[in-house]
Amino acid sequence: MTLLRPSELRTTPHHILSIEGLNGTGKSHLAAMAPKQQAIFSTDGGWSRAVTKIPDFEQDFRVGEYHLNVDLSADKLFAEGDREGSQKAADSQAARVQRETWEPFTKDVKAAMADPEIRSLVWDQADEFNDYARLANFGKLEKNPRLGYGAVNQEYKNLVKMALKHHKVLILIHQIGQAYKTVMDPQSGREKSVEDPGKYKRRGNEGVGFLIDSYVRCHYTQPMRNAAGEVVKEQEWKVQIINAKKNPEANGLVLDAPGWVDLMMFLAPDVAAEAW
Repeated sequence: MTLLRPSELRTTPHHILSIEGLNGTGKSHLAAMAPKQQAIFSTDGGWSRAVTKIPDFEQDFRVGEYHLNVDLSADKLFAEGDREGSQKAADSQAARVQRETWEPFTKDVKAAMADPEIRSLVWDQADEFNDYARLANFGKLEKNPRLGYGAVNQEYKNLVKMALKHHKVLILIHQIGQAYKTVMDPQSGREKSVEDPGKYKRRGNEGVGFLIDSYVRCHYTQPMRNAAGEVVKEQEWKVQIINAKKNPEANGLVLDAPGWVDLMMFLAPDVAAEAW
């Protein structure tokens, strides 16, 4: 372990940030502002195209794509009651996912964490990497032994914790989905789950919440045009601070098109601006 002086800690700040939002709301745009160089870990293939639009992308970004073809045979066989067939299919898929996706991902994360030139790491989508860990251990997504989740979750948490050890910025990008609420069904007298209009929930990674320093949500509004095609209202891109653990007074603030330093002055006000 390398011990740093307090002055060095101020110039090499770390922060674990969760960025959430609907598709096309600027989550990747915000992540790309983080300190360079960046190591991008992607599950959807979009970053390889996106970074080429950014000046100096060859120098500032390293991108890894981690794709996974999921075979749902094990889950289907389990639902049909074929426990033996389900287990065989699950074991086969677990070995494949471990070999083809999870081991390369964890190896590359550890290398990036230890690389002094890398300032920031981005996991996009972070919840999908969490699913990769489950598949690499269980081979299926549903009806897994609950006792086994402790070790799986700990493996994922240990990767997140490495950002603290190596003083990195770690950005976990999440989609958000429709939120639901529990209501009483007047006909049956039983509780049921229904959509909560206008409410959204972050997908996945609840187990690492205690490690995350800040949560923000991106919002984007398309420009409005009149019948002649003229823009009458410009597009809007905003970042809402959901939870800033190091500065709770900032919770609920909505920032209009912030730069990275602008955002971090609210999320980590004790860190000097020049450190970012």
